[in-house]
Amino acid sequence: MQRLRSVLQDDLSHLGLMTHNIAHSEQAYRFLSVQEKGAFLDRFAAPNHLHVDTHLIAFIDQEGRFHHGHYMEPGERAGGMLPMDIEHRLTEMPFLWRHSSHAERFEGILLFPGGAMLVSSSPISGPGRPTEVMGALIMGSYLETGHVNLLGEISHLSLKGLPADSTAGQAKEPGALLPLAGSPISLELANEDTLLGRIHLSDVFGRPVKILQAEIPRDIYRQGLTTIRYFMRWSLVLSIAFGVLVYVVQGRLARMRQRRDESENLLRFLVEQAPDAFFLFDLQRGFVDVNRSACESLHYSREEFMGRGWSILGPELAALDKPWRQLAPGEGMVTRSRLKRRDGTLLPVEVSVSRFEAHGRRLLLALARDIRERLQNEQSLRESEQRYRKLSHEFSVLLDAIADSIVLFSPAMKVVWGNRAASRLVGMTEGSLLGHPCAEVLQHRTGELCRDCPVRKTFQTGRMWERIEHDFQGRVWEVRTFPLAEHDDGVTGVIRLAADITEKTRLREENLRAGRLAALGELSAGVAHEINNPNGLILMSLPTLREAFADVRTLLDAYHAEQGDFDLAGVSYGTMREEIPFLLEEMTDGARRVKRIVEDLKNFTRREGADEEELFDLNDAVQRALRLVANPLEKCTDAATVELTDTPLVVRGISARIEQVLVNLILNACQSLTGTRRRLWIRTRLDAENCFAQAEVEDEGQGILPEDLPRITDPFFTTRRREGGTGLGLSVSSRIVREHRGKLDFSSRPGQGTRVV
Repeated sequence: MQRLRSVLQDDLSHLGLMTHNIAHSEQAYRFLSVQEKGAFLDRFAAPNHLHVDTHLIAFIDQEGRFHHGHYMEPGERAGGMLPMDIEHRLTEMPFLWRHSSHAERFEGILLFPGGAMLVSSSPISGPGRPTEVMGALIMGSYLETGHVNLLGEISHLSLKGLPADSTAGQAKEPGALLPLAGSPISLELANEDTLLGRIHLSDVFGRPVKILQAEIPRDIYRQGLTTIRYFMRWSLVLSIAFGVLVYVVQGRLARMRQRRDESENLLRFLVEQAPDAFFLFDLQRGFVDVNRSACESLHYSREEFMGRGWSILGPELAALDKPWRQLAPGEGMVTRSRLKRRDGTLLPVEVSVSRFEAHGRRLLLALARDIRERLQNEQSLRESEQRYRKLSHEFSVLLDAIADSIVLFSPAMKVVWGNRAASRLVGMTEGSLLGHPCAEVLQHRTGELCRDCPVRKTFQTGRMWERIEHDFQGRVWEVRTFPLAEHDDGVTGVIRLAADITEKTRLREENLRAGRLAALGELSAGVAHEINNPNGLILMSLPTLREAFADVRTLLDAYHAEQGDFDLAGVSYGTMREEIPFLLEEMTDGARRVKRIVEDLKNFTRREGADEEELFDLNDAVQRALRLVANPLEKCTDAATVELTDTPLVVRGISARIEQVLVNLILNACQSLTGTRRRLWIRTRLDAENCFAQAEVEDEGQGILPEDLPRITDPFFTTRRREGGTGLGLSVSSRIVREHRGKLDFSSRPGQGTRVV
């Protein structure tokens, strides 16, 4: 019976809790103050979720005026307007609707023609204004037959609800058991075999009311008495032991509660003081708690959050409600969103949500962190990165435009970066160059680089190094290395700058050669002067000697006729008379040849500029070149053939430079011959179709290898380095011919000879 009474009391408490929650909502206040009905009234039309059907709903203001009334008879599923007799009876009970404070509320039993009704009353006040009571909400639920039968099945007793007229008083039959003082349950004897038990609840006036009656077999009562006596004996013993145990346990529980309260207070303090906003959200009821930062940052009070959904924080966060509900317990999610403040402004945040369950409730814990400063930093970082990328691109374009090879090496002697010139130098693409070891990148070069590597020296000493290197192609490189040093980490990288100074070196050597030629020209001028003076005397004296010999020969002939043959300078006069004219002629030719050679040498070494160009005969230039190389040409071959055109080949240019080209070509041909029987041709011709004057030098020498033929005009390329070749002759000759708007063509077959036009 006590258990049944507790069930009924719980139903009444659930009804009171539901009444209190609805009455204290903002919608109830607005309904009572401005008469906003709509969907607010529809929520009371269906049975609630507290196992109590709502048969009575009444909104009454402080003056006793009904703003809304709804009534439903027991057993019905639809109701209507509140009957006048019930409305009149409620009006006569001002303590149900006239409240002085929002904390007041009443719960109890009210008797109506339909039976006993569980009734609850709670005041309605404005949000944040607890003293401003507008009226009351009264809700009631009949104790229906179906509910009574369900309680009977639970308790295995025959139950029935008492009619309304039986609650005014109860006749006492002879032998009836009187109600126990203060007990909500009364027992009385119905007959010899049956006891009647009644359950009492308080009505709204505080008076006990009998609302349930149970028929109990008497043998059960006797067994109960025996059980009670047995129970009382052992209860005394167990009570003492339990009391001691309770005392000990209560002490421990008190200490545990104290530690728990301290932990909860500390946790609450930390959460309240946290700069981030915390939200505790019930998936069924909405917000159940928020911290101080959430209220301050969003400009809402804590009460305004309670029971609300995510939509209070704006549509962006409301859109995340569905994926958050799909999280399993223990799972979490981190996302960026914007929270809507009371004033409509948006606050960018990073929201971290985790799902958990506690006391049968499905909860979400959300932490929102203000990321305005982070977004500004990220924007600044993006702008800085864009500026860096632009600067890096410009710097990369600038470095790629440099013709010198620039490579950055790591301490492991591997390529970290290289410009376009470095990639072309080693025959790799720009991307494939990275990560290769130094030796692998430069493997086409001589091993001399590794023995005295400036990159390694810079890593070891932390200083800049500089050296000149020569590769296997004969190119000259000026190599410089620069350290990249950190304050604490030492040298973290070395930049290797390699500049091709082959042309620079060639020009420097050519300038030196030009200087030597200039000095030779000045020396030649002096030597020519010293030679020309005695040679001129010889040329002037030889005609006199020839005339004198002609005059003396008449006398010597007469003497020879009279005296016979005689010796003259150790030779008989007869022989000498025939030889002396030839000797004088040879002396004249030799002196004239000396004069021409001196003049050719002076013309070859004379410095002439581009503004000194003149018209000259190419055949004359060939003849002067032949006279300059007559001695080496005579020594290298006995079969030199010169074929010149019958008509002059007049061209514009500097004859001395063309003679220099012809001398170089003839000397190269002589050097390629392997014997005096090998032939050599020097020819001139006119290419009328292309309007070119051609000079051709052809030999039957060693020839040129096919792989060397494309490089024979490169500066410092030579196949005769051991014989002292510099590799500059053909390079200079090619440049001179280009300056005269011409070209050099080479054709050669190894072992058969070379032809140069």
